[in-house]
Amino acid sequence: MLVDQCHSFMHQFSLQYGAFDFILDQIEYSEPVFLECNPAGEFSFLDDLLDNRPSSLLGKLLVEFALDQR
Repeated sequence: MLVDQCHSFMHQFSLQYGAFDFILDQIEYSEPVFLECNPAGEFSFLDDLLDNRPSSLLGKLLVEFALDQR
């Protein structure tokens, strides 16, 4: 399963976060083709579209994670 492969990739490279890029062949609807994993992926363009909710949610998740690690 693709999710398991992404988790394995992140574990192998000791990543806590990764923005994965894939492409799909729209003619054959084949398996996703891996392009890259960016450990500092950009998502800030979504803030403009979604009233800053992505950054706010990510910040909350990071705080919760940090508090759980104590």
